[in-house]
Amino acid sequence: MKKRFPGLLILAVSLSACSGSDDTSTPSPQPVDSAPAVNAPVTFTGNLIQPGEQAVSRFLKNGLYAQSLAGSDAEVASPSFSFADTNHSVTNTQEAGVDEADRLEYDGEFLYYAAYPAWYEVDNQPYVRVMQRQHDQSFSELTRLPLATELGQINGLYLDDNRLAVINSSFPIMLFADIVGSWGGEKNQVTVSLFNTSSPDSIEQVVQLQMDGWLLGSRRIEKQLYLVTSSALSLEGLIAGAADDETKWRNYNLLQSTDMQSLMPRLAVNGQSRGWIQAEDCLIPEQAGEQDGYSQLLIVTRINMDNPQDISALCMTGQAENLYMSAQNLYLAGTVENQTVLHKVALSEPLSYQASGLVDGTLGWQANPYFRLSEHDNHLRVVSSDYSDGTTHRLNILAQQGQNLALVSQLPNDNQPEAIGKPGEDIYSVRYLDDRAYIVTFERTDPLYILDLSNPLQPMVEGSLELPGFSSYLHPLENNYLLGIGQDVSLQDLPGEDGQVTQTPVREGMKVSLFDINDPAHPIELASIARDNSFTPVEFDHKALSVLKEGDQYRFAMPVEHWQTCDEACTTLWAPGHSLMLVSVDASPGMASLSVDGQLQADDSDGSYHFGGADRSLLQGDNVYYLHGNQLWHAKWTNPDLVSGPY
Repeated sequence: MKKRFPGLLILAVSLSACSGSDDTSTPSPQPVDSAPAVNAPVTFTGNLIQPGEQAVSRFLKNGLYAQSLAGSDAEVASPSFSFADTNHSVTNTQEAGVDEADRLEYDGEFLYYAAYPAWYEVDNQPYVRVMQRQHDQSFSELTRLPLATELGQINGLYLDDNRLAVINSSFPIMLFADIVGSWGGEKNQVTVSLFNTSSPDSIEQVVQLQMDGWLLGSRRIEKQLYLVTSSALSLEGLIAGAADDETKWRNYNLLQSTDMQSLMPRLAVNGQSRGWIQAEDCLIPEQAGEQDGYSQLLIVTRINMDNPQDISALCMTGQAENLYMSAQNLYLAGTVENQTVLHKVALSEPLSYQASGLVDGTLGWQANPYFRLSEHDNHLRVVSSDYSDGTTHRLNILAQQGQNLALVSQLPNDNQPEAIGKPGEDIYSVRYLDDRAYIVTFERTDPLYILDLSNPLQPMVEGSLELPGFSSYLHPLENNYLLGIGQDVSLQDLPGEDGQVTQTPVREGMKVSLFDINDPAHPIELASIARDNSFTPVEFDHKALSVLKEGDQYRFAMPVEHWQTCDEACTTLWAPGHSLMLVSVDASPGMASLSVDGQLQADDSDGSYHFGGADRSLLQGDNVYYLHGNQLWHAKWTNPDLVSGPY
């Protein structure tokens, strides 16, 4: 059913959404001498249900009350790959058809990018710069879009036809005292500003949506924008660290006399605040008892960019650190002790909670952990790492059985006992391509493992390759080739803590490798490029890589931040520089090659340092555009030394 708000908002609700009446009954406090005992708030690992208003209210208030007690151990949150040719580069994404927010968006003529605040500027509020491509291939500024929000961070942009979505959020920083008292510093909020770009020289804001909570992640499929936020309920007046009976009873009494709906996160539409989700429609753990509680919510929100009045939401209790989305389903992954809890949500109409599951280990911390998840042929593949006793890496394959994401197979196993990685090695990158997985581990050398997942009940290690260095990002290519981007490593004799000289791995600088994986049992590194004293942001953010493809021919542009130590006469020991490396790959069968076609150099002569992690680029035909800091530079691929700009 849908609840209509006059003139603007439609909030879709169901088992998986949060709806109902705005009038929630207020429980009367009971005249008792002391507050009843409740269990410490913990994240449950089983299925979620929607038991009704009374049970949900009790569970949420129990959790909020338990967090007010002294010594509480409250937890705080912290489809196949597409080879499509395009005439200009687009955002590099994990899954084909599932867009990810980025700093730069382009429609072939008009360019939109987020300008970041600079400490040395007087007016340092973020804005979106709108640029138009000229006949001479340069860009000129049309306008700037100021953002009507106090949030100082632009998380990214989405562009679809004549709609531009700009997402702002506060930083997800919460202290324990903030959970039960007033928010410290900036309140956790997420803002979506939606603009009509049908006339780029006179862009109009369609709507601004502001929701309580901090942003876990976002995705877009065609016209539908998905956001996942996390909210820790709070109540002004609760006394943190309640230890004596009088204070405990005061807190408990205050909670019981408070309307449950008033504790829920709010949504503001063009500044007008209103109910967003109904408490009784939120999903809570099936095994929760009357004394259990947890007051942190995960909310999945879907916004129709063409019709922003069409908004639906799904609410569940729990915590998560990672979001993965396929073309059909969304998965939330959270860590509970040394296990990963997984929740599956169908991208149906309405949004629908499907199932929950559990795997041993965590998703680690290297690069983007959500690359460890992949959905294929109704199976979820998850690579987890167990650090409880040494280091053990596992491939887990799960399938939905009712409301359970059941483990159907795993590597290593009795028939395939070979470990993924040598003792002490961590996982630095994972990439899935159809029915294979590619995993890079590293401690001293870089083993590349190839896993055959064609039979989800019997996965197996097909082959591996050892070489110096490691790849933090893997990019599949045509004809069974693979591009790896990471760090070159050498083994050097260095004194250890005991004074003994040992061979120690030392990172030399960025490295790009081309792998031939036509024979999965015997992968080969065909070629590599190394640059000393440097790194590329692609190592930790795949969206920093621009790709232009025509048949078997690829052009890659990747930002590089390099540094150098000065001579004895120099007082500065670190002198950073920035450039855009242009790399060509010929992925023709049996004739693959890798080459550097040049470097587009940014002008850093003004002395202002801009971290290269936010750098982006755009490829269109022979034209290369490099966004460094808030400035845009241009050169030809065939003559990258001749740089024009900034625009």
